[in-house]
Amino acid sequence: MTRDAKILVVIVNYNSFDFCQKCLESLAKEKLLHPHLKIHVVDNCSPDGSAQNLQELVKKKNWHDWVQITAHPKNDGFGAGNNVALEANLASNEPADFYLLINPDTEVRPGAVGALLDFMQKNPQASILGPRTESTPGQVDPSAFRFPSLGSDFLAGFRVRFFDKIFHRWLIAPKPSTHPKQCDWISGGCMFIRREVLATIGLFDEDFFLYFEETDLCHRASRHGLQTWYVPSAVIMHWAGGSTGIVLDGRPPLPMPICWFQSRRHYLRKYHSAFYVCCCDLVFALGRSFWQLRAWIRKQPSEDHPRFLRDFVRFNLLGKRWD
Repeated sequence: MTRDAKILVVIVNYNSFDFCQKCLESLAKEKLLHPHLKIHVVDNCSPDGSAQNLQELVKKKNWHDWVQITAHPKNDGFGAGNNVALEANLASNEPADFYLLINPDTEVRPGAVGALLDFMQKNPQASILGPRTESTPGQVDPSAFRFPSLGSDFLAGFRVRFFDKIFHRWLIAPKPSTHPKQCDWISGGCMFIRREVLATIGLFDEDFFLYFEETDLCHRASRHGLQTWYVPSAVIMHWAGGSTGIVLDGRPPLPMPICWFQSRRHYLRKYHSAFYVCCCDLVFALGRSFWQLRAWIRKQPSEDHPRFLRDFVRFNLLGKRWD
């Protein structure tokens, strides 16, 4: 592993100063091992004063020579926020060799950056990497996935273990591997990307406001013969939902944001026919209805976000407009 590699960490922040501060502090330790590591935080017009707080933090910690804060004047979404930093770096005289895109509600475990860099340099066919992700110490969460399909919507809708065992190759979230493994796409919570990948496939599709933008990026990479890998030797903590507010300290979850349904439909329509998308919607809705009926009969609590099935039918199956 070389210490000469130029790495740009990109963090898109929205109303998550406390999380982002912890993320930056964990990356400051990695900076000691990687002197050419720099960070660009793009604050997506947070109304809570995050941009000013972050600028004051950089001044207090004397990080100004390697941490840049950009107060973006509007919130165009996660992908667009990343593009602000990526476009600026790619257009600079000395662009980075690698990009580490990471959520503000994460903490990098010691050696994670080095593990990703080492794997990338030893495996020239690897183009996009994702680390092992833990929501609590030792609890490994799925972060390496298969592309969404009619089969995955069938399994996700019905939630029947017998079906999962028979059609396991359609499971969108296989059991996390203990060794490096090629996959279709990795979680946008943390992505390590070669500069050449973005030069080949372009940046994030800004029609995705939030969700599915990383799936789309990996899909475009796959179509160019570029490989995505899961690297469990690199570890991050991800307080999932912390930056979006969907999961709040063990309290009941909030309804799934409308942009999730919008992004799902945009992704499927981008790569499949209208008929195929309709079949996916119908199969998922029927399966989830069956699952909810079974849970009601057994008096089991629902594992879905509030109003999830109703909103899915409205915004995906029936195509209700959300603007």
